Amino acid sequence: REMCEDLDLRRSDYDPGVFHLISPELTVIIVIHVDDFTLVTNNLAIMQRLKSELAEHYELTDMGNARWLLGFEIQRDRIARNVSMNQSAYVDTLISRFKMEEAHPAATPLDPAVNLFMPVTAEDRDAMASRPYAQLIGSLMYAAIGTRPDIMFAVSTLARFMSDPSVIHWEAGKRVLRYLKGTRDQRLTFRGDAPAVLTGFTDADWASQPHRHSISGFTFIKCGLKVRVLAIVVEKYHAFIR
Repeated sequence: REMCEDLDLRRSDYDPGVFHLISPELTVIIVIHVDDFTLVTNNLAIMQRLKSELAEHYELTDMGNARWLLGFEIQRDRIARNVSMNQSAYVDTLISRFKMEEAHPAATPLDPAVNLFMPVTAEDRDAMASRPYAQLIGSLMYAAIGTRPDIMFAVSTLARFMSDPSVIHWEAGKRVLRYLKGTRDQRLTFRGDAPAVLTGFTDADWASQPHRHSISGFTFIKCGLKVRVLAIVVEKYHAFIR
C-alpha cells in the first residue's frame, strides 16, 4: 500500500486492493489480491517504469499479458477492441469436485415447478448431514459474483436455506451446476464500440414469497457488460402518489 501511494496512486474508496491514477493523458490501475498483481495502463513506458520500481521492493515474476487471474480466463480482441472473461475452467473444477461429470445439462438455473419453501423434515436433515450443501452454494456464489450473473438470483435464493437445507435444496443446487455445465463457455465482454454510459434497469414482483414479501432486482450495464446485478427480498413497499 505504502509503495503504491509513494507512486502517486490513489487507493480506491470501494476496493482496498485497487490503486489508480487517472488523468486525460494517463491511466494506471493496479489490482492486488494476496500475491497476485495486475497492472493496467495506456502507456508502455510507464508500465516498464512501474515494473522496475516494483521489482526493487518485491520478488516478481512477470507473466506478460493478463490471460488468467484468480480462476478467470481473460481474452482480448485488439481488432474488435473487446475484452472478455470467463470461468469455464472453474466450472470444470466444480463439476469434478461434486462428481457431476455424467450429469445432463439443465436449460435453466432453477426449476419453476419446484417449491423451495416446503417444510424441512427429519428425513431431510438426516440425508443432508453428509452432503456439502454450504460448500456447493459457496462455490456457485464465486461464479455468480464473477462472470455468471445469470445464476445470481438462483444462488442467492438457495443461500437463504444454508442453515437448514433439505434434499430439495440440494437437488436445486446441483441443477444450477448442471446449468453451468451446459453454458460453461459463456463469457462477459467489454465491447469497445459500446457506449461507456452507465445504464440501470430495475423490476419487482408483488408478494411472491410465502411470507408475502416481494422480490426486487436491478442490473447496471456499461460498455455492453452487466457490471452489477442484485436481487433482494423487500419486506415493505412505500407508495408515493403525486
